[in-house]
Amino acid sequence: MSQDRDPPRQRGIATDDIDEDDILAYLQETDRTVTIEALAHRTGLQRTEVRVLLEHLAANDAVEITPRLHEVVVSATTSSTARPDGGTIGRLTADVHLDLTLAELLDAISAERRRATIHVLASLDEDTHHLSVADLATRVADTTEEPIRDAVYATLKNNHVPRLADNGLVDYRPIGRGSTVAPTDRTDDVAIVLESLESVVDEPAEGDRV
Repeated sequence: MSQDRDPPRQRGIATDDIDEDDILAYLQETDRTVTIEALAHRTGLQRTEVRVLLEHLAANDAVEITPRLHEVVVSATTSSTARPDGGTIGRLTADVHLDLTLAELLDAISAERRRATIHVLASLDEDTHHLSVADLATRVADTTEEPIRDAVYATLKNNHVPRLADNGLVDYRPIGRGSTVAPTDRTDDVAIVLESLESVVDEPAEGDRV
């Protein structure tokens, strides 16, 4: 399977329909930090276009932009006001069709490290086609705020990544320390569904990481 990624897909909307209110409504609905790359992929806009919209929102204290080690994330502030209709982006979930059984979907998202893996891979920019498992472990540990990267690496390599690969959610090439992981078409769709679920449920307990 090729590890070259297709360009970001537009899920049934024109990019001209996306404005600052749509971005803000989506961040309010999601109620968590989102990478700029994920917003660009979700909307079909270029990263530079997303940044311009976010900078306007940040100037009005509607969003908070936070640089991290491997990415830049953004979230709505508590003082921002969302659109009552949820905006254009909020309606995109209806355009997603998962070629998975319910059991496969639940297995994919039942562990925090698998959920983090899906988010990390779905948020890769267009210049990054795959990650080594070691790099993935670093990003997952950063996402889940776990201090021991070696433990994350071991469970990703021996458990979580192979299970995701079995369901076609990642492209896994196990070649020792040089093993690589890349997103598939299913990765992005599951990430969108996962974002919607995470916006309406409580934070996970630490016990679902392993």
